[in-house]
Amino acid sequence: GGAIALALVAALAWSIIVGGLTGFRSWTLTPLLDFENERLLVYLFSFALGAMFYKRGSFETPPKGRWLYYAANGLAWIPVTAHIIVRLVPFLVEGFTMTPVYRLLWWISFDLSLLVMVYLMVESFRRYFDRTGPVWSALNRASYGVYIVHVILIGVFGTLLMKAGLPVYVKYPVLVLSTWVGSNLLVLAYSGARRRGSRTA
Repeated sequence: GGAIALALVAALAWSIIVGGLTGFRSWTLTPLLDFENERLLVYLFSFALGAMFYKRGSFETPPKGRWLYYAANGLAWIPVTAHIIVRLVPFLVEGFTMTPVYRLLWWISFDLSLLVMVYLMVESFRRYFDRTGPVWSALNRASYGVYIVHVILIGVFGTLLMKAGLPVYVKYPVLVLSTWVGSNLLVLAYSGARRRGSRTA
């Protein structure tokens, strides 16, 4: 709990400070990866927290209580709706001017939405998709490696799709599917190569 709160506050401060220095929603463009400067620390902290919980074995024990999960399900719409409204304000208010308060509301609602949606996704998988079988076992073994490499593949496939003449409602599912399949294939191929190498050594 404390690590999550600290990461949330640090990421919010980063977004506000970087946004003030480089401009609201500024981007860094490279031949391989494009990323929004203000979100960089948010994503790095999310990645680090996931790795920390994995190393501690936090996801290996079954969930104990339900009240937090149910409360998050019931309240998730609040930060998500708030962020949608904040996004729509510049289009609905004539002569809208960007202010520090607006940027603060943008990033608070974004960070809280990210937190609650990730929590619900993880808890839903722990509660309802915790199954056994050869396919599930293979995916489980590859899960941490997929977690490590998927961000890179999102950048690679996303950059390629940006140049494709496809509508956005086609690009998004293609990006999700290609990243998931590509990450699993890459990790499983690497694991297989390591096992073969250890047998021949």
